[in-house]
Amino acid sequence: VICTDKTGTLTEGKMRAVKMWSGGLEYSITGTGFDPTSGSVFRSDEECVSGANDPGVRSTLMAALLCSNARVEKQTDDADGADGTSRWVPNGNSSEVPLVVAAAKVGLRTEEVEVSFPRVLEVPFSSARKLMLTVSANAPERSEFGEGGVHMMGGHSVVVCIKGAPNYILQSCSSWVGRFGDVEPFPLDGRVAADQAIDDLSSQALRVLAVAARPMQSLPQGMLDDDGTMSVGDKVDLLCKNLTFLG
Repeated sequence: VICTDKTGTLTEGKMRAVKMWSGGLEYSITGTGFDPTSGSVFRSDEECVSGANDPGVRSTLMAALLCSNARVEKQTDDADGADGTSRWVPNGNSSEVPLVVAAAKVGLRTEEVEVSFPRVLEVPFSSARKLMLTVSANAPERSEFGEGGVHMMGGHSVVVCIKGAPNYILQSCSSWVGRFGDVEPFPLDGRVAADQAIDDLSSQALRVLAVAARPMQSLPQGMLDDDGTMSVGDKVDLLCKNLTFLG
């Protein structure tokens, strides 16, 4: 689960990630504006424990990054009369920019991730489906979902990444990343804990997105065809099941 602070969303068009939840633990995300080099991710109950080395945190942000189209770029104002000050400028959906910034705080950068996991399919967000879905290629010999991530990729050639409304995502998950960073069957107490975390964070006026993934040995036949044989709805139905809830 990734939470973004809506303060300033209407007045300034800005949003930033301030908290996330993975493996039964809550993490705080600090920093200033769109600067991916400021702040960090750490356990909310133990500030000395960084989330940058936690497999669940890293895989949650990896999937969120793969399922986003936003960018942040450093630009220098060199116009006449300007003082040459550099600033980080967002480009893309205001809900996705905070995910890109948060991922960079644990060392995950869009340019590198897109090379390691090239995208082969995208189903854009829609108000009806309440989610966005992407499929990225994976090297079968790679076992971790990104460097330092959860060991869930071995032998799979593609990975489906989904982000969206928690109630839509959770009902499609059959496993989750447990407290020790391993993929486990999604138990009832885990679902209760996730639901409680979502309620708690929502009560703080935070926008909450759930993130899940599904490694696959291959895509169903016809999935990548553009001839209209398989509808977008059919693609979502086939891919959005047996998901692993990341956070």
